[in-house]
Amino acid sequence: MIEGDWGGAPRLDILAGVEMLAENRGVDSGKFILFGGSYGGYMSLLLSGRHPEKFKACVDICGDQLIYAYRNMSSPLEKSNGFLDRQSGSRP
Repeated sequence: MIEGDWGGAPRLDILAGVEMLAENRGVDSGKFILFGGSYGGYMSLLLSGRHPEKFKACVDICGDQLIYAYRNMSSPLEKSNGFLDRQSGSRP
């Protein structure tokens, strides 16, 4: 579940999957290509930025590259009802 934990547990889960494929299927863990749209695009950018040794390339289709800008451009309703904090976690 990504709610309130963008880039936390989901990132670690994907890395565990990469390692499992490398260990059990003989896939070179340094040659994966990331591809995703929306949250998947955000995750692709995050993974390639934090773990460049694992991924050969990254394709982001409409991912939220700037979470804080996304939060600032959101509607007053989304800001006031706590939607953004529940989705991406509270601001540091």
